[in-house]
Amino acid sequence: MPVVATPAFTLAILWDEMAPIQSIQRVLSELEGAFQPAGVSNVSLTLSPAMACLHFNVEFSSYSRAALTHLEGETKRSGGRFIELLRIPEDKRPLFKAQFLMPPDGPALAYSSFKECARPLFEHLGKLASAKKKDLKDAGVKPQVPQTRPVDERKSPRFKVNLEVEFKTEADFVREHASVISKGGLFVKTMERPQLNSELGLRLKLPNARVVETSARVVHVDADPKSGGLGLAFGREDPQFMEALERYLAGLQQKK
Repeated sequence: MPVVATPAFTLAILWDEMAPIQSIQRVLSELEGAFQPAGVSNVSLTLSPAMACLHFNVEFSSYSRAALTHLEGETKRSGGRFIELLRIPEDKRPLFKAQFLMPPDGPALAYSSFKECARPLFEHLGKLASAKKKDLKDAGVKPQVPQTRPVDERKSPRFKVNLEVEFKTEADFVREHASVISKGGLFVKTMERPQLNSELGLRLKLPNARVVETSARVVHVDADPKSGGLGLAFGREDPQFMEALERYLAGLQQKK
């Protein structure tokens, strides 16, 4: 009888020099835990002057939608882009492969595991970051000094609301209601107690029934069993979310 090949799907993750190494390391650890080694093949790195692309094949038996959704969220929080080639229109896949998976000066670098590709990935992104700093210096542009903490969003107006919210814990999405919101974040009354500084996936259902999503960081935990909950700071990497939020807050301001 002829041997039937096991279906496999290609996944790719793109990072540039702005992605924090520690966050990328977390994604690599998540990849190690999400897929059985026997179900993963062709782990490769394509290194370009603009970014790094980690790509690999996953057998159909390991292709879990829940795992992929989780990995997509972790990748976004790391500053990267998570791509399933299956979701790219078939006529556009060759262009994507040529642009991101095939280096111009030879084959992609092959590895036996995600852990093995960590060092060359970090070294390449470090070189890109150093080169960018040099370019800025040569151009006379002073690099921005990162603040030790975000701008105090308490200076922004805060509004009392009753807004339906979902946030993703390690187990599942939890549906609650936010009681206070501002440009910087919101307070959710809930019995859930994630750790401080942990990152959560967040969905807000606005009054116009539009659902917007972003990431959020736990910046405050009130342990009171009756009135307690979580203070969540919005992620800033999603301009579409911030645009929708600012539009919503502007409407609340007009009603004052």
